Amino acid sequence: MAIQTYPKGKERCLIGVAKMDPTISSVWKVILLREGGAFNPSHLTVADVVSGGFEMSGGSYARQSLVSMSLTISGTYVIWTSNSVTFTALPVGHTVVAAVLIYFGAGPDSSAYPVSFYDGGSYPNDLPKDTSGGDLVVTPHATDGWIKA
Repeated sequence: MAIQTYPKGKERCLIGVAKMDPTISSVWKVILLREGGAFNPSHLTVADVVSGGFEMSGGSYARQSLVSMSLTISGTYVIWTSNSVTFTALPVGHTVVAAVLIYFGAGPDSSAYPVSFYDGGSYPNDLPKDTSGGDLVVTPHATDGWIKA
């Protein structure tokens, strides 16, 4: 499994929620989930996704903004992608199970939308991945990007 889309996030993307512009990288972020974190299609907000303390924390972990977000038309699909995202100096002793693309906007987690759950599954991300204090680079899926709708 590589990409799963949160239904509410996909709906928000497709109906064009005000200012949900894929070219504004400061509002599109990626978060990491650690052991225990899992995809749940009933999650409507980022607060739902991270409840239970499953977002990575410690070390130099910080949510990362996307750079060079873009849209591509491929046949009947719209594919949203970006450059890779680097999370630096992750804490030792955890397992990263997934990266989640979120539309953050200007509000708190309770008003931010999870859009896609990306477990990588194979090279280049090899998630799940144990943390060792080093960096983790998350690369969008080569064919499907972060979202394929």
